[in-house]
Amino acid sequence: MKNKLLILLALIFVLSLTLCACTDNGGDGGETHQHAYTLEVVAPQYWKSGATCCDKAVYYKSCRCGARGDETFQYGDYAQHDLLAGVNYDYCRVCKTYFADSEDDLYAILSASANFAGQTIKLTADISLSDPWYPICPGSRSGSSAVGTCFAGTFDGDGHTISNLTFDSTASGAIGFVGICNGVIKNLTIASSTVSRSDCKELGFVVGILVDGGSVINCTVADDCSITGKDGTGAIAGRILIQGSIIGCTNQGSVSLADKSLAGVGGIVGKAYYSQVNADMIISDCTNRGDVTGNIAGGI
Repeated sequence: MKNKLLILLALIFVLSLTLCACTDNGGDGGETHQHAYTLEVVAPQYWKSGATCCDKAVYYKSCRCGARGDETFQYGDYAQHDLLAGVNYDYCRVCKTYFADSEDDLYAILSASANFAGQTIKLTADISLSDPWYPICPGSRSGSSAVGTCFAGTFDGDGHTISNLTFDSTASGAIGFVGICNGVIKNLTIASSTVSRSDCKELGFVVGILVDGGSVINCTVADDCSITGKDGTGAIAGRILIQGSIIGCTNQGSVSLADKSLAGVGGIVGKAYYSQVNADMIISDCTNRGDVTGNIAGGI
């Protein structure tokens, strides 16, 4: 009898770990149930953190008895950006994003950082350039290595277009809207642009050289664009060195080499080589609809 009593007490103890006595307001004297933290109640007792420009306000989920769980949900609107004062561009100190809606904004932003590591430049409008562009983070290469300061942040076109892109005659080495990049360039369209640089061997509208895991995502070169280089010329990127990815990009413009007897021209990328073990060069979900002209030419 004593052993049976001990077993019963043990069972009661185990059940007490998984069940709690909760008062259900609909019953007389309450009922016992296992907590189910499924309710999303916006109330001060469930508040975890306030809204920022990156996240909405966060609350803990709760049980019908009022107990608070560990899982959370978001509610409400995003907060306004916390913009840095005393500068001639918009920069949010919380999400570390620069916002540009004009050519002047872009030039002002470019003076703010060397490589934009951990930061984002985001377009908030289409921009038509009035002056020849000098690449963001210009550089060159020596064999399989980039020479210079790589763009290490994120450039987000946010679906906007840069038009009338030409390049400053003093720019050399890797030439593109971004010169050399191991960061991310995404959601950008280049339109109404003509580039001819018979001296350039790393030439692309979006980026000159993609290196060290850099990526270009969802970028487009429109059908009213043409680009001509000496070697290593592509509509999206001039070259990929060792490791990089171009994903979901489209070229509709024409790509060619000044000397048609030379090789190294493609609709998406001019040259992609110097491969290494455990370092992938990826071109995925890309489309070329433009003319590509050269001795050894590739559609992609």
